[in-house]
Amino acid sequence: MNKSASTNAKNKKRIPENALELFNQIKEYSSKNDMLGASIPTLKLHNQFDYSPEDIVSTLAKMNCKISKPHIYNHFKLAGLPAKVKSYIRAGRIQPTKVLFLIHKHQDDAELIQLVENEIAEKETENELKQQENKIRSEKENQAKFIAQTKKIAKKLGIEQTVLEAIVNLTGSSKKSRSNNIPSRV
Repeated sequence: MNKSASTNAKNKKRIPENALELFNQIKEYSSKNDMLGASIPTLKLHNQFDYSPEDIVSTLAKMNCKISKPHIYNHFKLAGLPAKVKSYIRAGRIQPTKVLFLIHKHQDDAELIQLVENEIAEKETENELKQQENKIRSEKENQAKFIAQTKKIAKKLGIEQTVLEAIVNLTGSSKKSRSNNIPSRV
């Protein structure tokens, strides 16, 4: 074996077993797009094994896991989030990328939690409005189907009433104000 080959072999850092386990966890979480899950082993590699973000990126690249250096820094930020914010992310109430967007340089945990809770409330309100709109749309579609069916039945039976009268009669509705306003074709 020549000198350069033995020097290269010595220069290659052997990854400690515990660190290798953390790298594998990062790879697994990253394959699932779980930024929060990957953040804890990433921070442990940095704090416990003194891996720099560049070292983490290069080692993961050798393991066929492509993560950029900015991702590593985002993992550091996510790992340092308050427990309450992490629980919101785990529950799927807010995306980690949205939380990263809400983080400001000079901000305490209470301020971040308030921003996250406001964002969640806004998102939930939007979802409720969408559900209500879908319900209304569905009800209108059902009404249109009912009216179309009623028209067909009225036509087959040769009933000489307006469609609205047929609907009132079929549903058993006895609202006088509605039926009084319906012109008769009889």
